[in-house]
Amino acid sequence: LASAQMLTHLRKQNPAPLINGGTALMGYVYVENLAYGLTCAGFHANAPGNAFILCDYEPPFSTLKDLFKQYGEALKTQVKTIYLPAVLIRPFAFLAD
Repeated sequence: LASAQMLTHLRKQNPAPLINGGTALMGYVYVENLAYGLTCAGFHANAPGNAFILCDYEPPFSTLKDLFKQYGEALKTQVKTIYLPAVLIRPFAFLAD
């Protein structure tokens, strides 16, 4: 979901899914830096077939659990969450890939 859709979803008190409790670290990237990284990867001779992780050092890494907490504070509500074990999600992620 996009940010606006996610805020509407949370505002309606719909539960937010947290895989493995939302503890995985997420990195942020400014759009200009993302565009630059994609351009560099697109023109680099060794890029085909490789995966890249693009993120900035600032703001610091966060977790999805923390992000939902910040959303809840901004919305002045308690965000409802659903815990989903990764073992249940992996088969769907494999099929989607």
